[in-house]
Amino acid sequence: GEMDDKFWCAQSRHAGFPDSMLEQERDKGNISLLAHAEGAGYTIFESSDRRFLVHLGHPEYEPSRLVEEYLRDKNAGRADVKPPRNLDLNNPVNTWRSHRTEFFSQWIKYIHETTTY
Repeated sequence: GEMDDKFWCAQSRHAGFPDSMLEQERDKGNISLLAHAEGAGYTIFESSDRRFLVHLGHPEYEPSRLVEEYLRDKNAGRADVKPPRNLDLNNPVNTWRSHRTEFFSQWIKYIHETTTY
């Protein structure tokens, strides 16, 4: 199987890598950029030798976790925190479950097929 060309994934971060830095590393041949999200930047990339895969999103999150983090930060007085996009705070729905399952299934399959026992 393959991932859809577009997929959903929970994002919750206040730190990360600037797109420009990741693009420089790509241009040097150090990494391959695999996924980019509007508003979140590059979310998945791998080392050129394919030994390291980095996912900056949170596919493991349940929708309630995004609501809890938002309310925690809002109640702490953080002015830089906005409500989660594409998520109803009163009725959070998991729109990324199938993408999460496919991502991890393909990753485990790849590891199994490329590992020498």
